[in-house]
Amino acid sequence: MKIRNVLMSLLMIMLLAFPAVSCKMDLSAFEYDDSDGVITITGIKDQDAVSVKIPKGVYAIGDEAFYECESLESVSIPSSVKVIGDSAFASCSSPEKIDIPNSVVYVGEWAFYCCSSLKKVSLPQDLMEIMDFTFSGCESLEELDLPKRLAYVGWAAFSDCLALKDIKLPDGLIVIDDYAFQNCAALTDVILPDNLEVMGDMVFEDCNNLKCTEYNNGSYLGSSSEPYMLLLKANDKGLTDFEVNDNTIFVHSDAFSGCNALKTISLPDGLLGIGACAFEECSAIEDIRIPEGVDHIGWHTFEGCRALKDIVIPEGVTEVEYGAFANCDSLRHISIPGSVKQLGEYAFFGCMDLETVDLPDGLKYIGGGAFNFCGALKDIELPEGVETIGYGAFKGCSSLKSIDLPEVLDNIRFETFEWCVSLESVRIPKSVEQIGYNAFDGCASLKEITFTGTKAEWESIEKRSGWKDDVPALTVKCTDGEAEL
Repeated sequence: MKIRNVLMSLLMIMLLAFPAVSCKMDLSAFEYDDSDGVITITGIKDQDAVSVKIPKGVYAIGDEAFYECESLESVSIPSSVKVIGDSAFASCSSPEKIDIPNSVVYVGEWAFYCCSSLKKVSLPQDLMEIMDFTFSGCESLEELDLPKRLAYVGWAAFSDCLALKDIKLPDGLIVIDDYAFQNCAALTDVILPDNLEVMGDMVFEDCNNLKCTEYNNGSYLGSSSEPYMLLLKANDKGLTDFEVNDNTIFVHSDAFSGCNALKTISLPDGLLGIGACAFEECSAIEDIRIPEGVDHIGWHTFEGCRALKDIVIPEGVTEVEYGAFANCDSLRHISIPGSVKQLGEYAFFGCMDLETVDLPDGLKYIGGGAFNFCGALKDIELPEGVETIGYGAFKGCSSLKSIDLPEVLDNIRFETFEWCVSLESVRIPKSVEQIGYNAFDGCASLKEITFTGTKAEWESIEKRSGWKDDVPALTVKCTDGEAEL
């Protein structure tokens, strides 16, 4: 991410510019490292210390420096400190207040994780990122003044902050990552920034006391100027049709999950994101139009939409994630746009009626189980640029007749084509170095195997046990003759 790269460059510049270690500093209470010409506190000698004053001149508080100092009630951080490392104060269960000076430009992941007594924290005004799990589990945290320059809130950054009641997100905030405020059970008031570009998955999961704006049987969160920015949820699980507000740009995870009577849904053209599991088990939906601004299909987004027959994935989507269309029993054809580089694990698992799939030339990755048990799939053309095909990707594709593997593939992973009982021919490229366990196990019709290298190259491939069980072919055709299978 560009924001993070810029920040880390800034940190390096500051590190090089920082003055040399002062010989007058009293560091007798600490473990520290000064090998880079600056002082980083790496630990404390008395794990039962109640109060700590970090000497002025210290540059950084290192990773896990005060980890599990459960007796620590107060800590004084001087303005010389620029960096607070990962898990620096994690599981310090006693302090109620921490003031982080404005000099600090980076606070690491898990830095204050499970500081269960922490009620108030003062954050530096130039802080641009709050990293993953930084304040997760701070169950007493009540007051939080977020920096005006904040651009990124990380994965689960404030999850399980059970006492947090209200939060105003700064106008410059661009990204809120997955689970950022999950299970903030007391949270009632949230004002989103107008400039928000990315809303992760499950951001407000289990925040059941949020004050929302109601519109057309839906609950919304918004900014000071746009009350319908985020559709949080549909209010009636029994609804049959739904029109999302025209000004909505995000649909939250689980928004329609379990709405098994829902047949029609209208999404606005300006939509930027659809959260994970948003339409999971909407078993009556037959078709849906995904707006062009959406850049990925999240995990389990349409899983169990058993009546879904037609869906167009727009150009601009770069990834179809884990289980996105799993168990869409009625889906017969899917065309993946050229912008997609990855198909996630189990993306189309159990799509029993899926007959044809169009894959783009730019595709690089097909995840494990991606087409697992797609029993109607008869043929599929794999782009030559596919570098990885995950374990069991085509397992149980009982109608698949032939497969040509791409020339850049180096591994046929375990169970990739297991139980493809109709598979008659396979072309294996000479780039392959390993064939995994049970890769072609149960391929009872496989009589023709072609290898694009020599017999010697075929013999050099590592072949794991069970890879050819029940395969009737006895030989493989190589460029210089036949070799034993």
